[in-house]
Formats: sequence, C-alpha cells, structure tokens
Amino acid sequence: MSHLALYEIAGEYQQLFQELTQMEDTDENMVRDTLAHVQDQVEIKAVNVAAYIKNLEAEALAIKSAQENLALRQKRVSAKINHLKHYLRDNLKHCGINKIHHPLLNITLVKNPPKLHIKDVELIPTEYAYVKQTRVVNERKIKRALQHGCKVPGCELTQDESIRIR
Repeated sequence: MSHLALYEIAGEYQQLFQELTQMEDTDENMVRDTLAHVQDQVEIKAVNVAAYIKNLEAEALAIKSAQENLALRQKRVSAKINHLKHYLRDNLKHCGINKIHHPLLNITLVKNPPKLHIKDVELIPTEYAYVKQTRVVNERKIKRALQHGCKVPGCELTQDESIRIR
C-alpha cells in the first residue's frame, strides 16, 4: 500500500469506511483497527507531501533571492553602461571626433530624435491634453459591507481552505 498515491489511499479509506459501516455484523475493534491502519498510511503520505512542499518553498525562496540579487546586479551593470556611454560621448564631443573605425567595432556619434521634455503640465493648453478617469473599487469597504449583511451587486464573499505547514 505504501506505493499508492495519497488520493488512492484516501479513496481506499472512503471505500473501506463505507463497506465496514454497511456490514451488519461488524466487530467494532476490527473496524477501528482496519480504519486506523489505512489512516496511518494517509498520514504518512500526507507528511511526505508536506515535507516536499516545504522543500519546494525553500527552493522558491532561494530562486526569489537569486532573482533579487541578479536584478540588483543588472541595475548596477546598466548604470555602469550608461555612465560609460556618457563618458565616451562627452570625450568624443570634446575632441571633435564623430566616427571611429576599428577592426573590432565602429563608434559613431549620432544625433538622437527630438525628445519631449515637459517643464510645467499646468501651462499646457487644453487642446494638447485630455483628462483620464479611472474607476477604483474600494475592496475593503465592499468586504465590510458584505460582512455586515449588506448586498453589493456583482460581489460575494467566498472562503476557501488552505494548508498550513509548520
């Protein structure tokens, strides 16, 4: 039985429980012992699944930490690239050099397309602006209202169950 999956053992437990409760001349000790054996198998499998979950949680945490470290490293490298590009541009401009041809690479000082820089939004005429409206739902208020028995169209309270492993 130890090679069965948890859902198979749980199904077997339910089937056994139904069969034993439908039997007319069942010994109470035999029923208890039989169900206890299957329940022990369920508990062993459940503990193994929970231990696997804990391992996966630790792995997910390690991955998240590595992602944060890599994101920080990427941010630093990008900042260094930006700094070096400005450094190179400023020095080429200072020397009056627009192009450098080299067997490994070519460097060209080019003009970028025009970029809009808004100094003061309030001074912009209305013909160049529009008002953007966003509807924001106050979820806390809706939840409180539903908890106090009020009906809110389009909303309902639901409650699920979850597993807590400590």
